[in-house]
Amino acid sequence: MEISEDGYVTFKSRIKRIIKVSGFAVFPNQIEQVAVSFDGISRACALGFTDPITMSKVVLFYETLNKKNIDEIKLLVVLKKHLEPKAVPREIRFTEKIPLTPYNKIDVAALRKLYEEIKTM
Repeated sequence: MEISEDGYVTFKSRIKRIIKVSGFAVFPNQIEQVAVSFDGISRACALGFTDPITMSKVVLFYETLNKKNIDEIKLLVVLKKHLEPKAVPREIRFTEKIPLTPYNKIDVAALRKLYEEIKTM
């Protein structure tokens, strides 16, 4: 919350990262919690990207502990077991290091840019 010299109050908070898939709200933090609980995954980030059929699709990015190989098929099985069908990522992408902001939070803008670069290759 911020109060200006004129006495106006402005509420400042993080923008909620909700992904709309076929009209349903999907919460990235739920996807990320399931992914991080999978053995070997140290950090995960779920983002929504436009899709011609469902309007938006979920893409899961993850990094691992000590560059450990992850069986993405087993990861997908775990995600399907613990998430609603609309929340299951359509793509799972390994990244060496998920970009972070100076405040040690996931840099969503940088991750989006990385995905767009990968897509155009």
